[in-house]
Parts: sequence; structure tokens; C-alpha cells
Amino acid sequence: MATVLVLLVTACSDLIVSEDETLTTSQLLFLAQQAGAPTVMAQTFWVVNSRQTNITISHDDNFNTVFAELSFPPGSIASAGGQSLGPGDSVMVTVTPSGSTYRVTVSPTDLVFGTPNPTLKFSASVYGDFSVAAGSPRYSGPEDFFANLKIWEEISPTAWQTVVSTSDAVRTTVSTSVGQGGLFALGAAR
Repeated sequence: MATVLVLLVTACSDLIVSEDETLTTSQLLFLAQQAGAPTVMAQTFWVVNSRQTNITISHDDNFNTVFAELSFPPGSIASAGGQSLGPGDSVMVTVTPSGSTYRVTVSPTDLVFGTPNPTLKFSASVYGDFSVAAGSPRYSGPEDFFANLKIWEEISPTAWQTVVSTSDAVRTTVSTSVGQGGLFALGAAR
């Protein structure tokens, strides 16, 4: 029975992480970008509530290597600045990468999303520096570290909470449904 379970877990490329966990910044190990990775620039765009909006944030390299993707389904913005929004409304959204790790701020941070929620997907296949796993005795290596990556939402200047994340080991991506604007990062417990 244990062998069958190991085979089933190994065969699955998608892993859904759903536990609710809160950790301090010092308890987390954030996925870094490789030294010398091309910059990732902030993007500002309009989200029209009546239609699908897909945004790709890329590294400034010859291939426009994907850093993160955001997808806003029709009707996904419930309110901004405390004001309810309807199907004909639109909001200017800015996505700002933060530093040399896999982090983005989705602003304005007072955005509240409805159902269906927008999705955020980080892609670390080219520039992810999985050697940061060596910073914790918890991980046996880069693959083990990737298997434990989750998307975290900053809930205070020193605290982060997990959001339900789906990992795809084949594509080296981690995605989540986003409930509001704010700071999101890719990391694992230290």
C-alpha cells in the first residue's frame, strides 16, 4: 500500500497546498531570483470589469521569460476604495515586483475581488534560485524545497499567511486565487 501511495504522489505533477498557516518573515525562506537575473518591471493596466484581462509580467531578456501572470475574469473586481463596482466599471491596477525574490504587490491594495477571483501564477523555471533551500535543514534539496513552496500574503509588516496554492513541478509554477490587493510572495517555512 505504501508503494502505491508513493507512486501516486510521484506521478502527480500538480500539488494543491491548502492548509491555513501564519508565519513571521523570519520564519520564511522566500524563493530568490538567480544572481544576474534580468529585471522585472512594474506594469500598470486597466481592468474592465465586464471582460477578461490577462497580464504577463516578464523578465527583461531576449525571450520575455515569464515572471508572473495575472488573470482577471469578468466581474472579478467587487470594490475599490470602499466603493462597489459593477460590470461597466474599470480600475487601473499596478503590479510591482519586489526586489530579488518572487514577490509582487497588486495595487491599489484596497481592491477587493469577488467571485470568480483573479489568479496569480509565479513562474520560476528559468530564473528561480532553488539553492536557497540550503538555507534550511528542513529541505533535502531544491526539489524538496519546490514541493513545499506556497504563495504567501503579507497580513502585517512582519507576518504572512498562506493562500491556497497549486504547484506544477513540470512547469515550475505556483498559482493561487487572489481575494484582495496586497503583497504576495513565493516561499516556504524556514
